[in-house]
Amino acid sequence: MIGKIILIISIAILIILLIILSIIAIKIYKEFKKIFYNVECKSLLDIDLTNTHYEKHLDKIRTNILKLRERKKEDVYILNDNLKLHGSFYNNDSINTVIMVHGYHAKPENNFHTSSISFFNHNYNVLLVDDRCHNDSEGTYTTMGIQEQYDILKWINWVNENTKTQNIVLYGVSMGAATVGYLSNKLDNTNVRCLIMDCGFTSFYDEIFYQERNHKLSPLVLFFMRVFAKIKLGIDIKNSTIDSLKDSKVPVYFIHGLEDEMVPVEHTISAYNGTTSEKKVRYVENCGHTTAFLIDYDYLDKDLFLFIDKFMR
Repeated sequence: MIGKIILIISIAILIILLIILSIIAIKIYKEFKKIFYNVECKSLLDIDLTNTHYEKHLDKIRTNILKLRERKKEDVYILNDNLKLHGSFYNNDSINTVIMVHGYHAKPENNFHTSSISFFNHNYNVLLVDDRCHNDSEGTYTTMGIQEQYDILKWINWVNENTKTQNIVLYGVSMGAATVGYLSNKLDNTNVRCLIMDCGFTSFYDEIFYQERNHKLSPLVLFFMRVFAKIKLGIDIKNSTIDSLKDSKVPVYFIHGLEDEMVPVEHTISAYNGTTSEKKVRYVENCGHTTAFLIDYDYLDKDLFLFIDKFMR
């Protein structure tokens, strides 16, 4: 009799635990869909940036974005994974082209309003791409750079087929930097001469771990996010850019703000240490997420191109 009671209680406890776990999983799945699906993108000019690290730079950001919008551009497209992907090409009649890859839920102008000016001034063509599931590109979900890396390969082909480009630089910010990092070991037969990785994460798993570090459900969040990503998107969010960088021959210039609260500087430290090709890093003081070029323009406008120019042909 006692044995039956213990069995019934054990089964009841198990059922309760399964119900609780299911409720948690459903909540995490809803958050998963918010993160990965139908990404909303807004210009910095349409967002209230009061009390953010952008606030004291608003005038300069606005000026530079408006200047970028005034430049003559061509809307260009590629097809990959049955997705029509959009880019904005600024022709500077150069043999050098920089392909700029923006971050999560960002418009290209948000991340490259200032760095694009530097590349224009150094006589580069500029291609601002819209990531899949962002802005004017098709797609219902993002893969945080894991599949986007192959979109960039297609953009490299587009540049070579449609311009007189001889040298390509890939410049990624935040998730765009991760995209470039994932791609870094697949560029041997291309004319990509250098990579720029600005405030990128090493893996989205590590980024979730950082964001959830003070949350009691952190282990469950990490577990279910990874499971959902594998089942629904066919990716492993634990894949690290370091695995690619250690097998890459392409030189890399790393940039990261020391006050970055979105993607901590430790990501770049780890990526830099894991890179086996020629490399350099610039850590920018008093700098938050994605604002390094804005804050450190004079230094980067000189030092970055001294590094890049060594590899141009």
